[in-house]
Amino acid sequence: MIGNGGCGTVFQVTDDDGVIFALKLLRETTSSKRKRFKNELAFCRKNQHERIIKVLDEGILHEGSTRLPFYVMPLYEMTLRKLMNNNLSHDDVPVLFRDVLDGVEAAHLQGVIHRDLKPENLLVGIPERRVVVADFGVAHFEEEDLLTAVETRAHDRLANYRYSAPEQRALGRQVDYRADVYALGLILNEMFTGEVPQGSEYKLVSSVTPQFAYLDSIIERMIRQDPARRPSSLVAVKDQMITSGFEFVTRQKLDSVRKMVVPASSPEDPLGGRDVTAANFSYTPGRLGFRFEPAPPATWVGILYALGDYRSYVGLAEPVRVEMVSDKTATVPSNEDIVVEVAQMVREWVASTNREYRKSLKEKGEELERLNLQRLMEERGRLEEQARAMERLKKASLAD
Repeated sequence: MIGNGGCGTVFQVTDDDGVIFALKLLRETTSSKRKRFKNELAFCRKNQHERIIKVLDEGILHEGSTRLPFYVMPLYEMTLRKLMNNNLSHDDVPVLFRDVLDGVEAAHLQGVIHRDLKPENLLVGIPERRVVVADFGVAHFEEEDLLTAVETRAHDRLANYRYSAPEQRALGRQVDYRADVYALGLILNEMFTGEVPQGSEYKLVSSVTPQFAYLDSIIERMIRQDPARRPSSLVAVKDQMITSGFEFVTRQKLDSVRKMVVPASSPEDPLGGRDVTAANFSYTPGRLGFRFEPAPPATWVGILYALGDYRSYVGLAEPVRVEMVSDKTATVPSNEDIVVEVAQMVREWVASTNREYRKSLKEKGEELERLNLQRLMEERGRLEEQARAMERLKKASLAD
């Protein structure tokens, strides 16, 4: 056993090949604990960002009649807490804190508020000294991402008190992304000073390293009592750090070049990835009727009409063309002698339309991604220009 917390016990384990991993086991069997564990597992399993812990495997441990869920993740040599206790160099803080910001912001971009940020939940790999964010067991997930609804009882304290925002300590208060901003402000100050701000006249970064004195004003805004007076997002925090000269901090969305957070854009698909099929064929003199399943959207029908593969058959005076009767039913001209051939032709048209529909969605998605990337690159250019200008002002002692 290498760790024990409110949402599980962590073990160091090895597989049959002797490779070492970490295994998180939920020993609590209460309904709310299981639901939170299940939500944490679902989020980490689908996550692709390198600064958020990855789930490699999962399973159930049977202890008598009790079923205890677990998941397997990479083993990290230490926590940020242990690294801080080993006389963390001030020059190392920017790179480490950039990783923390990127991981938490990646979660925010996916609609997840961590709510329990502390140095113990930030894992550090050695020798690379890169940080990943872990322990999403008490995180708040957007409704569409929830596997199970988790009701919070009035007496549940879902975060470490030392790093929790004031609104987390009061019953009935709304808790949003700014609670994570608050915790990160405390952690950043502690990484430099070794102390967690409590009350006024706390130990400032400038008192231990004048090089990073400009962070004091940013931290002060991050840990304000009133969440409405804190930066509204980590994007705002990063902007302040970039323009102040905090090394290595970058805007998270610029990483969309590597598709780490911002996924490839794709238009809304009313079919949800399904193909349309034609079935339930019926015949009335002169017309072959059939039913689409599911009901195709207008764009799909437009592609069907535009295919132009409506060939004439012997015995028909006009080309065979589809005529929509309702959102799910259609007919084509036919006669009793060629009804089977026309039905087969309809199936071929539908298959071709499905292929063209998917192709059009992909092309539109690629175009949206291109435009999004162009916008992000332009945004980066503006930020870089702003940072260069601010640096010139600082050198000329004209900036605050």
